Amino acid sequence: MQAVRGWFDQPRRERREASTAWLVIVLACVAFQALMVARLLFAGSARDGIALALVQSTPGAVGITIAVVLTGMILLWSPRWPVLALAVIGAAYLAASTIGMHDYVAFPLLFALLRVVADTGLTSVAGSVTSTCAGMLASSWMATSTTVADEYVGQLSVAALSILAGVGVRSVRGWQTATQQSHHDAERARAIAAERDQAIARTRIVAELHDSVGHNLTAIIALSQGLAGTTENPELDESLEDIEAMAREGLSETRHAVSLLGHLENPAAPAPDHHRPHSWDDVHDLVNRVRTLNIPVTVTETGRRTDDTGIAGLGFSIVREALTNAVRHTEPLKRVSISIDHHLTGGARITIRSQGHPRHTYDHGPGSGLQRLSHRVTSQGGTFAAGPGEPDEWIVKAQLPIAPNEENHDA
Repeated sequence: MQAVRGWFDQPRRERREASTAWLVIVLACVAFQALMVARLLFAGSARDGIALALVQSTPGAVGITIAVVLTGMILLWSPRWPVLALAVIGAAYLAASTIGMHDYVAFPLLFALLRVVADTGLTSVAGSVTSTCAGMLASSWMATSTTVADEYVGQLSVAALSILAGVGVRSVRGWQTATQQSHHDAERARAIAAERDQAIARTRIVAELHDSVGHNLTAIIALSQGLAGTTENPELDESLEDIEAMAREGLSETRHAVSLLGHLENPAAPAPDHHRPHSWDDVHDLVNRVRTLNIPVTVTETGRRTDDTGIAGLGFSIVREALTNAVRHTEPLKRVSISIDHHLTGGARITIRSQGHPRHTYDHGPGSGLQRLSHRVTSQGGTFAAGPGEPDEWIVKAQLPIAPNEENHDA
């Protein structure tokens, strides 16, 4: 019983307007009924009994014709109200049985029963089938052309065929739904597997990058410490101290980024240690390091700084990426000018101009670092642009929003 109830609980056809195929069925039923009435009118015999007597008069012929055709037309509402349509057609079937015309509305009854079996729940199907069988029994008592048993067996036989057809329609629909769901589940499983593989690949790449960069930065720190105080050259010793400081900072940020990615890939992993956000003062420290390379760098900062650490961190990332690109991709780098204008509303405008002849790779457009920064700025409501200006000049401009929508992650 549970299996039967489960089969009836599978997704059923939504009640909607009649489909084209159903309209064809309705028209075929109406055409058959019209032909039956035409036969009665023009070629009726004594076997038609009361029906033949009724169509001898004009009102009787018109009334029977309209009643028979309307019975078929009720099938148009069967897709929306299958049980109601079956009840109305069943009543018409009993009424037609009293005058020996039940065969005239047999097809509408059978198709209405098919619709109930195919589209409704277990309770509706059981009630409708029981009522239809009872109505056919009553119709058999009214028949005069054969015995009650023979008539009832004949009517039940065609009703059984209609029920089986409804079961078949319902089964095909369930199979189609299950197939579609299976395809959907398979596509989702493939998407999840692809995301998993990508996550594993990212984790592997990050781990390899951490091992490689971490090893090299650690070696740089060790070499800087070993050479400190042994050169007898104050300027060189100061440069070694700067190298060690930058290597330590890079190692710290690399470890923080790896830890953060690991936490994002696996929320159960330990959360990364607190990472001090960069401030506007760090921009000036960064500029001082570039100046040690004998590159003139000017910084102009106007307005009142905002207390928002996200703005400061994003501004630092932009300046650092622009300076790094200028040093790496411009030869010779003549000078760099940085302008930071803090707005009263809390945002900031940053302009970095680097003068010098850019190398071929740098002349094609912004690199991946600037592209990531552009996405971060624009996704938070700001604007970002990077490209050539005057001859032998590269300009990076950014209009930072009032308040970033995401936490600062250095590029």
